[in-house]
Amino acid sequence: MKKRWVLLPLSFVLVLALLIGGLIIYIAPSKQLTMDYTPIKLEDKLLGMVRNLSTDLVLTESDINALLKANMNRQPHKQLTIEGAHFTLQDNILYADLNVLLADRVPAELHASYVVTWHDPELKLQPVGLKVKGLTLPVSWLNEITFPIYDADETLIVIDRLYTQGNELVIKLKLSLFR
Repeated sequence: MKKRWVLLPLSFVLVLALLIGGLIIYIAPSKQLTMDYTPIKLEDKLLGMVRNLSTDLVLTESDINALLKANMNRQPHKQLTIEGAHFTLQDNILYADLNVLLADRVPAELHASYVVTWHDPELKLQPVGLKVKGLTLPVSWLNEITFPIYDADETLIVIDRLYTQGNELVIKLKLSLFR
């Protein structure tokens, strides 16, 4: 009888340890992501616009990755540190694959998705999905991300329109002489 009372808590602890270990293995990142990026050569893009007589500034997927990695908060929560990221844009949805460290101990792979919108003079990313591998998490865990692009009162060139075209972000510029 005493053996049963000893074995029951031990077996419970063993099953709990196996479940926690299995969960940690399941949420572990499947691919290595970094925060490395190549800075955007904006001068080259502007020269291309002048050569083509275009008012469209086109940002590729690597440009978007560089901008977001350079400007993102790597510790959005005190228990969460972003260790690597990769962003893809498809139509008006930005997909973020993130390698994070939970509580400075547990590595995990998160997948977030945001709707990209333009509200002059800000680019807004509205969260629409969050997953850990295949498990859906509440979107309320994510915040809207806002990027102020320029100060509308202090610039001659403003963004007329911002839209996505496949996996590129197109920024249509215009001259604003009268404010």
